Order: sequence, then structure tokens, then C-alpha cells
Amino acid sequence: MPKHDSHRRRISLRVYIDGYLKDLASRGYAKRTQRHYRADLLRLIEYAECHGIHSAKQFLACAHDLLSRVSARRCTRGRIRSTVNQFFEYLARHNITAITRTKVPKTKYAQLVDEYIQFQIGHRGICREYAKAIKRYCICFFSYLQSRDIRRLSALTPDVVLDFFTENNKKYKRKSISAHISILRCLLTYLYRNGVIRRDISGVLIRPRIYKNEACPRFISTSQIKAVLSQIGQTTIIGIRDYAMILLLATYGLRGIEVIRLCLDDVDWRRRIIHIKGRKGGNNSDYPLSSFVGDAIIEYLQKARPQSDDRHIFLSTKPPHRPFPYISSMGCMVRKYIKKARIEITRPGTHTFRYSCAQTLLNQKTPLKVISDYLGHMQPDTTQMYLKISLEDLREVACGVVEEVIL
Repeated sequence: MPKHDSHRRRISLRVYIDGYLKDLASRGYAKRTQRHYRADLLRLIEYAECHGIHSAKQFLACAHDLLSRVSARRCTRGRIRSTVNQFFEYLARHNITAITRTKVPKTKYAQLVDEYIQFQIGHRGICREYAKAIKRYCICFFSYLQSRDIRRLSALTPDVVLDFFTENNKKYKRKSISAHISILRCLLTYLYRNGVIRRDISGVLIRPRIYKNEACPRFISTSQIKAVLSQIGQTTIIGIRDYAMILLLATYGLRGIEVIRLCLDDVDWRRRIIHIKGRKGGNNSDYPLSSFVGDAIIEYLQKARPQSDDRHIFLSTKPPHRPFPYISSMGCMVRKYIKKARIEITRPGTHTFRYSCAQTLLNQKTPLKVISDYLGHMQPDTTQMYLKISLEDLREVACGVVEEVIL
């Protein structure tokens, strides 16, 4: 090994922190963010040096163990891990070391979960997003088993399954509980059929009774939508971006994830068409690009969108300028503006505008099949729930003009 390489391995990682912070500053990171990154790095490096770990190679080998001991809070460990990964990427870019990203080591059940997910995809044809949801819940289940010190799945009992389900479903409503039971019953059946557990105990989980279309859609009126849009200050880059995103929700009744995934190539400016690809039902939709939506997107692209090679239209305002990672982040943004408009509604979110779009179409006497196509539903029956917000028809029923409404 060359002499300078061995010398680099003996150098403390703290000597590279200043260079890393300058790199962050050149990429547009705020000073406050730089201070947080510096504090996290020093905290972990000082902890490592107190335990005799000085070189980069030793640090990488012990990174996960150090993270688990430096903080008891999972969110803090995740934040520090992200900081460390970006720090090592900086070192690799400057040929200081060839260290790769640190990862959370897989549990003993990780391979079993991966095999189960592949089975679900191959035999049931589930979509990618649902596969992620199933995987998260399965990992949660197996983590609970490890916390109970259950080392062999053959020793799994119905009482343990019920204890897990009771403990992890206290804050959920019946519909979510029913979905979780479905996931867990399928997993237990899979384990039994593959000889992992001795008997089929999936029957201990009883799904709650769910009534079709029992919940009422959460919509707001056209005047309330205008009130929400008026609360968005279009003098800042955040306001310009948020205005364009909410305008897409309200105009086309899009799902939040469809707005997040919208790319520059999905807008055909010459033909004035906006393409929505890979929808929930696996279909695609084309909408005419209205002038006010097009103007809002153009204003964002010209004045507020950061310089980036990413093809997604909407990016974060903070470096490294990535698309929204989760739908929940957009939901928080929508709830903020609805609250500012002082609109009282149960469970406000991105779907509020989707329901509102359907309600507007119903008030305009639009046929149900047209509404179904407009919202991107594969099955017209899915759109039946929106009949509950046809206010004018419901008023006529209440007044006794039943025959005309039915006919």
C-alpha cells in the first residue's frame, strides 16, 4: 500500500469537516443546516474516538454500532446516519477515501420478508406501492417478535399475534385495521404453507365489519377553494411552487402522489396537454392544459424552480433540491393553507380537492361515466361513492321529489 494511503487512514475524520461544510455552502445549504451537520458529525466522531476508533476504515466498520449507542431515539439515529452518509460521499468525491454508504443491517427475518414480497408480486400481481406497504408492516411484525425474544417462528403462538395486533393498532380506524389484518393473515398463511410455522393461526385475526361507501367524502366548495388559493403568498419561491401544486389538485382532481411524480416531459406545451402516467389503477390520462394552470407552472419554472438535472417538476426549496419523498409532506402543506383559510373540515388533505372536483362536476350535471374517466377510475363502480355529495339531488329527495330523481 502506498505510504500516503496508510497516512490518510490514520488521520482523524474531523480534519475534513471544514472542507465538507464549504462544499455544502457552495451547493446552497443554509448556515443553520451546516451547523446541524457539523454538530452531528462531531458528536459521532468524538464518541468513536473515545472508544479507540480513529481511522475512516474503522469508523465505517463500526458505524451502525456507534449509531445505535450514541442515541436511544430512532429519529435521531436516522438523522445522524443521513449526515454521515453525505459526509462519506463528499470524501469519496474528493478521492479521500472510497467509503460507501452505511446501511442498517438486515435482521434475521429480512430474507424471509423479501421472499414473501416477491411471492406477492409474482402470484398476486400487486403494485410496487402496495408491496412497499406490505413490507413495512411485515418488518414491524418481525421486529415485535424480536423484541419479545422469539427466536424461532415455529414457536409462534396465537397469543403473540394478538398481542402484537392489539399493541400496534390502537390509533387506527376500522378500515385501516381491516387492511392490516388482511396483510398479517396472508403472511401467516404463507408461513404455514411453506412449513415455517407449525399450524395455520391466521384465523385468530377477525376483520371488523366494513360497510361499502360508509364514509362521506370530504369536500369543500368552489368559493372555499378560492379562499385557500388566496392564502398562498406568490411573492416567495415556496408560495409560487405551492400555488401551482394546489392548483393542479383542484383543477384536475389529481391525487397528491400524481402531482409529486409529474415530470417536465409530461407537459406537452405545443399540444397543450398534460399527461398523468402510471395512475393507481395502472392506467394513464391526458388532460387539456388550461391557461391558468399552464401560467402557474411556467411562473414556477422561470422564477422559483432551483437549477437541477432532476426531471421532476416540483422540487424542494432546500438543497440538494430533490422531489417530495412522501405524500405526507404535501399533505402537511395543504393542511397549512386550509387552516389559514379558516375552513373547518374533517381530515383535510390532498384528497379534499379530489372530492371537491367530483362535487363540482356533479353540480354541473356531468354523467357519472365522464366523471369516472376524468378522475382516472378504472371501474365506474369506484365513482359511485361520489354520488353522496350530489347535494342538489339529495335536496330534491328530502323535498319529496323522489320519482324525478330516480328516473
